[in-house]
Amino acid sequence: MKRTFITFLLASAAAGCSYGMTAAKFRPATDPHGVMGTVTAAGVAFYGELIALQESGLIIMTSRAGGGEERVLRLLPYSSISSSRFEQLASRFSIREGSAPPGEVREHLQLVSRFPQGISAPVLAELLKANRQTGLAGVQR
Repeated sequence: MKRTFITFLLASAAAGCSYGMTAAKFRPATDPHGVMGTVTAAGVAFYGELIALQESGLIIMTSRAGGGEERVLRLLPYSSISSSRFEQLASRFSIREGSAPPGEVREHLQLVSRFPQGISAPVLAELLKANRQTGLAGVQR
């Protein structure tokens, strides 16, 4: 009886503990935004939300130079990206040295972006309009 009770206590304690990331702690799992990160492209560091991945690069939403609430949608070509780091993701899920991400990295980044299914032209047009942009900004500030 005593052994059963001790086993029950140990099992209950183990079930009540969590180690590492949980869905409740993982921002992309708890709100509609994409993962936040810093992407260095053409020597400029951009901090923002990962909106979507395209064949040619990442679409991110950054703050305008000088801060403030105004946001800018940017297409950062893979060829211009020297490094990236996304919050709450392991370093293996980063883009480096001007190369498009390999399959597993691309799939994972897509899943944690705001538009994991990709972004259609009409939706992109609406986002640009909402941000008072006529097109995606590039790597220039």
